This record gives sequence, C-alpha cells and structure tokens, in this order.
Amino acid sequence: MPNPGQGVRFDGAEVRHVITLGRDTRLAIPQYRWHVISHETGHLMGLPDLYLFSGTDVHAPIGAWDNMGLISIGAHFTAWQKRKLGWLAGEEFACVTARSARVDLSPLSTSSGVRGVAVKIGPSKAIVAEVRRKIGHDARLCEPGLLVYTVDSSIASGRGPLAAQRAAADVAGRVGACGSGYNAAFGAPKETVFRDATTGVSLEIVNDRGDAGMTVAVTNPAGAAAPPRINAAAAAGAFGALRTVAPGGWLEIFGEDLSVSSRAWADADFANGRAPTALDGVSVTIDGQPGFVAFVSPGQINVQAPSSIRAGAQAPVVVSNSAGVSTTMMIATAARAPGLLAPPQFSANGKQYVAALYGDLAFVGPPSLVAGATFRPASAGDVVVLYGVGFGATTPANAAGQPATAGALPNAMLKLGDVTVPLAYAGAAPGAFGLYQFNFTVPAGLSGDLPLTLSVDGVTTTQTLWFSTK
Repeated sequence: MPNPGQGVRFDGAEVRHVITLGRDTRLAIPQYRWHVISHETGHLMGLPDLYLFSGTDVHAPIGAWDNMGLISIGAHFTAWQKRKLGWLAGEEFACVTARSARVDLSPLSTSSGVRGVAVKIGPSKAIVAEVRRKIGHDARLCEPGLLVYTVDSSIASGRGPLAAQRAAADVAGRVGACGSGYNAAFGAPKETVFRDATTGVSLEIVNDRGDAGMTVAVTNPAGAAAPPRINAAAAAGAFGALRTVAPGGWLEIFGEDLSVSSRAWADADFANGRAPTALDGVSVTIDGQPGFVAFVSPGQINVQAPSSIRAGAQAPVVVSNSAGVSTTMMIATAARAPGLLAPPQFSANGKQYVAALYGDLAFVGPPSLVAGATFRPASAGDVVVLYGVGFGATTPANAAGQPATAGALPNAMLKLGDVTVPLAYAGAAPGAFGLYQFNFTVPAGLSGDLPLTLSVDGVTTTQTLWFSTK
C-alpha cells in the first residue's frame, strides 16, 4: 500500500494496492486457503491485525471470531469492523446511550436487522455484542452464541484492539482450529449475562430465538435516563382495576423508567395538609391537571386524580420526570367508577371475596382464606365495614389531595344475594384520601356465600364479589 507516486507502474497505470499470496493458501496445515485473501483485503481497507505480533498465545484477544485474527475458520469480520467499513448502516448497528435498552439482534452472518450493539465506555473504548450462528462463512464456528468483546481504538494493530470476553474458560486440548477464546460466546448452558466489573455495563440474553437471533437487555449505568414510558393505566388493582377513573379516584400507572427512586409519600412531602403533586421530580397530569402522587417506582406510579377532571370523556395521562415527558395514555372517565376493596389474595374455589372488616380487624370470609390473617363468616348482628374508591362526589364535597371529612354518598344501596341491607354510613372515609367506607349490620336469615353488590346514585359496582355468612 505505497503512497501515490511510489507504486509500481504497468502499462501507464500506477498500481498501489496489492495482495501477495504464498504457500499458506494451499498448505494442508494451516488450511488458510482463500481466507488469506479476505484477511489481506481487510488490511487494504484499513482493518488492523487482531492477533498479537508477539507472545505465547498470539490469538488470545479475539481468537477465530474475526478473520483479522485466526484465519483458519474464515469467519465473518465482527460487527464493529463491518460498521467501520460501512457494510452495516447506522440502523443496523445499535449504540446504547440510555441507561437501559432492549435490542433485537439478528445473527451477524444474515443480511438484515440489527447485527451489533455497542456501549461507549471511554473516549476510545466500547463494549460490543453480536449474535454468532453457524451460518454462511460462520459455519465453521466452534461455539455459537452472543459474542461480547471490548474495543479500544487507541491500541495499535497487532496489540489487541479487540478482545473477546469469556462466558467460560477455554479447556486445554479443545482449542484446536478454533483458537483461543473459542468458548467466549454467551448463552445457555453457559452464562447468559455479561457484566463489566469496572463500568457496570451488562448485557443479558432475555430471549434466544436460535438462528433467528436474540433479544438482549442492555444496562448502561453511565447513560442518560430514558424518558418515562407508560404501558398501562387503570384504577387501583385491589379495587377491581377498572379501566375508568372518577374525579378524586385512584389510578395505577405501569411502565418503564417512570422514576429512578421507589418510595411512597411521607409527612415531609405535604404542604399545609395538601398532598404532593410530585415525588422525587416525578409528576402526573390527568386531563391536563396535576394529580396527587402517592407512590413512585421505575415500573409503577400511584396517583389520585384531581377532583376537576371531566366526567364521561377520554382523559390524557402523562408522566414527567427529569429525563423527559412520556407519550400520552388515554383513560376513560366517569362521575362514578366504583370499586370495592377485594385483593386478589381473597380468592378461593373460583370466588373473589370482598374485604369486609370486623371491629377487631378480623376479616369476613371462610377460615384460613389467607395464611396469617384471621377470617370468620359473618353472623346476624355483626357490624362490618367495606372500603372502596371511585365512588365520586359526596355531600359536603371532599377535594382530592386533602384528607376527607365525613361526606355522604347519595342513594347508596347494598345487596347480599337478594336481600337489601340498610347502610348505617356510606361516604368518605374521614382522614383518608379518595377512600370511601360503608358500615352495616349483617341481617338475620342469611347463610352461606352470597353475591355482594353496591350501588351509588344508580351506578353499581361491576366486580363479581362474595360475602361469607354462617
């Protein structure tokens, strides 16, 4: 590769780029064959030697995983090399700059999809991963899987600018034609997670689809936080998880990167008795108005809806944090979207029991319904309390984000089976936020498990619930 003017002239033309070949193309050992041509052509295009120019194991850095290393297999160039050459376009090589990402990787030897993923760990350094399968020029690979290697572009040719990371140590006597590091690829039954001890960068195989590729979860602690992403939103799960929220009702938001911390609101978060509209920089708007944030975590937020959201509409839900603003999730609204407390654990033999409390804090229900809690069927004359959310406006009104005072619900009606049960109280739970309570005395003449329904101003709970009596 001489400079212009220093080449060899033939027939009036200057020849400056030449590959010379010797007996190594045809010897039975080391069987380099045509692989020499692609190796030396790689040099013409600027690729470095990936074997060491000196040492006891010159193929220790990359082995046979790249034809610029041990060339006896004739494997593909790595994804990093192909990206440098422009053989992989930008959309075919993922660079993870966020704190986390999931990347669907196609095998390097295929011709479509993302075939490499990289995390920059320094001015000249990166961690790269690619899926290697016994396909095409990779057919002679000894151990297919997820190849992870480090790149340092400040290291010169012949000194190990690429170094394969090992999923398992090499076994003496098994290296053979595959070279050092043949056992590097990650994937069952070997390790499925690579973690760099210095930077904390990790790559985990979360779905191995064989020759179709892999899904890899990438964690990059030094990366930028990704904007929050909402996957689902519903009323509180223990209260029926309705897909409708009422003014002052509770909403659970599920997603990714919603928060970098996990905690519930505390006394210090309240100002003049008013609940916070943000926790650790995480806020939520519902129908364009700030909600009252009670709990944040990376995957879930619990928020009380403002009292003034529109009823009978589709309301946009948006999460904001220090990394940005989420896309919008729409949720239906209604003046009343009632749900009674009935945790999924309160279920047996195909029946979901309501959470009804006695004065001694035991629950109404079949004995031993939930391990560690006291349950007993109700008897005539027992006084019990139900709790709910989403029942809407009371008289007098109670504003969201503030502890409730007593406020009655209109036209509340409870039925156990076919029996209408008088309610001693139906309204806001004093001192609570968006919580309602219903007090009643169990009438005589009931026996066994009975279906329970509750309605307020003509709107009936949609849950299928049971109440246990003797």
